[in-house]
Amino acid sequence: MLVQLEAQRHRRCIKSHLPRDALVIDPRVRYLYVGRDARDVIWSVFNHHLGFTQEARDLMNGAPDRGGPPILPIDRDVRDYYLHWLDHDALPGFPMPSFWDHIRGWWEVRGLPNVLLLHFNDLINDLERQLRRVAHFLGIHIDEARLPAMLEHCSLEYMRAAVPTSSAVNRIFKDGPKTFFNRGTNGRWRDVLSADEIARCDKISAARLPPDCAHWLITGELN
Repeated sequence: MLVQLEAQRHRRCIKSHLPRDALVIDPRVRYLYVGRDARDVIWSVFNHHLGFTQEARDLMNGAPDRGGPPILPIDRDVRDYYLHWLDHDALPGFPMPSFWDHIRGWWEVRGLPNVLLLHFNDLINDLERQLRRVAHFLGIHIDEARLPAMLEHCSLEYMRAAVPTSSAVNRIFKDGPKTFFNRGTNGRWRDVLSADEIARCDKISAARLPPDCAHWLITGELN
């Protein structure tokens, strides 16, 4: 990873799933955080977890100083996966930090001038506006003649086709970019969960997050 970062000759870009307190908030760095309805996140994680190859699990479980329980193959359907997460604030066979703590940590620093919150809903519904928000935040001038191509390059179809066969994505996921760039849609849980199972998530969200944060996470609306 350090070699890859040192090889970047443009403005350095680092993608991370780390919680806020695991990163240094440096005024020289700009942070973009993408939020999404918890149920959509769990559906997305389930797809990734289900699509891991054995090689991927071996690599992640064998990482130096990794610690914690191993990543295991999925042994249940997506509904049971979700219900286990609700009950335990943890995913079965896929150790990761608390989702609620992760959201709350970044929400607490949203007022910093070098932190920008984005929402998955907005990226789907009005990608151009969000692209302009990001460019403004980063101090980047958009060449209007290149804007259509920029938007196309953000599409799932383009990203799937752009992954080279030599990419690690093809080693990590069973169907390569088709698994990694899966649906990019929201609400798939509506056809699987009961009304009570949907409402349980909202109840936990209300207990674990500030009201305006819980509202933002579901709707993308900042009060």
